Amino acid sequence: MSVRKLDLYHPDGRLKGSYVYMLLCQEGGGPIYVKAGMSDRPTRRFSSLRAGCPVAPKIMAVCEVRSRNHAKRIEAALHLAFQPWHAHLEWYRVPFEDKKRFNLSWQPVFRQWSEEGWRLEWTQISAQALASRLDANANLFRSNFMRRSRAYRDFARHRSCES
Repeated sequence: MSVRKLDLYHPDGRLKGSYVYMLLCQEGGGPIYVKAGMSDRPTRRFSSLRAGCPVAPKIMAVCEVRSRNHAKRIEAALHLAFQPWHAHLEWYRVPFEDKKRFNLSWQPVFRQWSEEGWRLEWTQISAQALASRLDANANLFRSNFMRRSRAYRDFARHRSCES
């Protein structure tokens, strides 16, 4: 079985779905900027959004859905619900005093798109914790790669001395 096929399943054997996400960003006590979208790999999406975001990410909220098609429909419904706060493309600017109204706006979407056995709910992750984890994973990868590189160079140098 190919690696690509294995990537379609959770460790417990369930078929993986896609994700709908919201990235919430805020500087100090200013307005909240929200990016709503969908992704099959939300941590990778977080990395790319974090790199280009001028406002500090605070929370990444994700919700797993059963299929990419389902995720597209939920994303479109969220964009429609968030229309009063539209800023640019899939970004929304929510003044702090509208926070409660904004939170109430996505709940009907989740009620509408929830299915028996697949209730939609957000899982919130601290952006700082997620960034630290991703940075630690990247550092571990780099250190392991460098370790292998040095070992290979030592092996190659030793082997050339024997010839």
